[in-house]
Amino acid sequence: HKIVEKMSLSKEMSLLIESYVAQVNVCSFCVDIGQALADKYRLNLDKFFELQNYAQSPLFNTAERVALRFAEELTKHKQVTEATFAQAREYFTESQMCEIAWLVATEHYYNLLNLA
Repeated sequence: HKIVEKMSLSKEMSLLIESYVAQVNVCSFCVDIGQALADKYRLNLDKFFELQNYAQSPLFNTAERVALRFAEELTKHKQVTEATFAQAREYFTESQMCEIAWLVATEHYYNLLNLA
């Protein structure tokens, strides 16, 4: 994706968000792709195996937890609470928050295509 290459979010953060959305949407194909890409880029695979426990896992820093909660709310509820939005503003620029939303939207789209 040319857009993903231009994002200011790290490769790891982008893949964590996409992989988590795939897990929430129960798209095992996309989860497998995310893990394969994490391995290809030599990212911390343990994080990808711990995504379901991101809120409690010591593997994730606060910014990653906030981004994943933002992604989770957007995926499950199609909106983000004011509290999550306010916390995201502490760690991310407006542009980065748009990047997170774009990653969630496009991953959701890919998941729906694969599930169909």
